[in-house]
Amino acid sequence: MAFENFSKSIKNLGVNIKQAMTLKGQNEKSLANIMKYVDEIAELQTLQGTPKEKELTSYYLHDIPGRLRIKSPKLKKNKKAVTEVKNMFNGINGISNLDFNLNTGSMLVSYDSKAVNKNNIINLMNEKGYFDKSKAIDNDKYCAHLTNNALSFLVNIIL
Repeated sequence: MAFENFSKSIKNLGVNIKQAMTLKGQNEKSLANIMKYVDEIAELQTLQGTPKEKELTSYYLHDIPGRLRIKSPKLKKNKKAVTEVKNMFNGINGISNLDFNLNTGSMLVSYDSKAVNKNNIINLMNEKGYFDKSKAIDNDKYCAHLTNNALSFLVNIIL
């Protein structure tokens, strides 16, 4: 729901930016109008105060019931950590599968949402040092970040 509302707001802002751009040759206020909308996008994106862009997606969570993706630099190209995490979850009732991507540090947990709470999985990863919840972003924040970058890029090209 939050992402849908965000998407609608971005579409409305895009229309407003396009309208401001039609004024570019006719009115010196067009740049101010564009910057106003870029500022609104920055307010919407909810990423103010996050780590540097390179570190932004180091810790990432995406969840739909029964499927949890956790991305962590602690798992990236670290076979030992992956083996330890597999052993940590081995035998936990309700977890049906673990898939890892060593190149990205991503872990996909397939689980029975009636038997296992996703927060228990996240907390266990956090407690054992394989994940840092305080640095994690979710899909909505990640999409907002990408949208902001794309719109900023377009504004820079237009100007």
